Amino acid sequence: MNCRKQDEFIALKVYVNSFANPPELEILQHLKSMRSEHPGRLYVRQMLDSFEIAGPDGKHTCLVHEPLGINFT
Repeated sequence: MNCRKQDEFIALKVYVNSFANPPELEILQHLKSMRSEHPGRLYVRQMLDSFEIAGPDGKHTCLVHEPLGINFT
């Protein structure tokens, strides 16, 4: 995972273990790999990273995104 500033916010999406390979992950990986100058790219939330975590009910896929909306702090 990339090193981030300590005061920078992220959004984390954790899948239940019934989604072994969520289709969203493959789509977001593809979008992340694209180098586009299309103006619409500014309106698509970027996936920063992904990882798996082991829990008591199995492995969970986690997606790290840039947050949407405003900062309330």
